[in-house]
Amino acid sequence: MDSKVESDRRLWATIDSKKILDVCKHLTAKLDFDHYSGSAGVDWIARNEMEVVEIMASHGGHQVVAMLKVKTPRESPSVPSLVPLYWKCLLYTFPSPRDS
Repeated sequence: MDSKVESDRRLWATIDSKKILDVCKHLTAKLDFDHYSGSAGVDWIARNEMEVVEIMASHGGHQVVAMLKVKTPRESPSVPSLVPLYWKCLLYTFPSPRDS
């Protein structure tokens, strides 16, 4: 895992895709990250990979935003869904229910 603290209120970590669910469970249960803020995708064409950035926040005592990057191969991108942990992830899932 690669990580860095960007400021007093923001951190970045690169998480193995097999561990993203466990990391998010830990952040929520043990470190008071109580809000799933969304996700973003980055297409690194030159590196032949993609990243999904899951954004978690704590609005409680420490008010920190965690940016969790998960890398996946560009030719067959796949990242575990966080929907089982956070219902709000459905808002960021494609295709959207509106597209049906």
